[in-house]
Order: sequence, then structure tokens, then C-alpha cells
Amino acid sequence: VEVLVDGASTGRSKLGAVPYALEADTASRAAGALNTRIAALEAGASAAHDVGGAPMRICSGSTPVGSTAWQVYAGAPAQIFVTVDTTGCHFTNKPIYLPVLAGLSNHWTTTGGSNPYTTAATEKTQFQVYIYNGAGGITPAAANGPTLLWHIEWIAIGN
Repeated sequence: VEVLVDGASTGRSKLGAVPYALEADTASRAAGALNTRIAALEAGASAAHDVGGAPMRICSGSTPVGSTAWQVYAGAPAQIFVTVDTTGCHFTNKPIYLPVLAGLSNHWTTTGGSNPYTTAATEKTQFQVYIYNGAGGITPAAANGPTLLWHIEWIAIGN
């Protein structure tokens, strides 16, 4: 690369294909407090802590847009639910689940989109969200359809 000022060259510098590789090498040789923080992040520690000061991990995800595995809730034709798998988060205790019903349209007419349900047997690995849409009911096909595209976006905080 060469820079010209009023037509005069300030010199040329060789530009490599991966200019950030030098910085990456510097980070990989981190020491002291930086190295401690990098090790903590790689181990799953984050800035989240419980009231006792113990570190907590943050994990997040989303059900597939347009192909969420919605099911009709038995005996309630205006209600559907989905089970969200959080096994990949590797929680050892029940986390705090913060789900939200997202989509293109009409999710504001529902109730339940931010209320996770768990069981004692599966609380570390999954939760369910039940959606009630009393305005004419809802089906899994309609929820996944191109006008709604309902899905669950979520964050979990735990250890």
C-alpha cells in the first residue's frame, strides 16, 4: 500500500491477506488479568452473577422461523405450545428462562409468549411456552405460515 501526499510518496508498506492475524497472535499470548478473563470466558463464566456473587452463564437461542415444532394443546383449540431444547447450554441447575414470542404479525393478540413452563425432571434441559390466541384460535400451520412466522426467542441465565 502506498500513500501519496500532494503527489509525493510517503513510502510503501506490504499489506498481507490477513492484517488482523498479528493482533490475534498478541491476544493468544495474553498474560496477567487479560489471560485470567479470557480463561474465564472460555470456561463459560460471564459478567452475570447471582445475588451471592457466584458467576452465571448466559445462553440464548431461537426456534426455527417458519418451522417451529408447534403442537395443539389438548382440549384447547385456541392454544398451541412448543418445547424448547436447552440441552446445549449444559446447565447443572435450573436456569432462569426468559422467552418471548416473536414473529411478523398478530403475536401482540396472544397471551403466554413470555411465560416458560418447566417440570422438575427437565428444568435443566428444556422449557415449554403455551400460546393462547382467543381471537379465532390458532393452529401450528398458521403460526408457522408466511403471514405470522411465530417463533420463540429466548435467553437463559444459570450455572
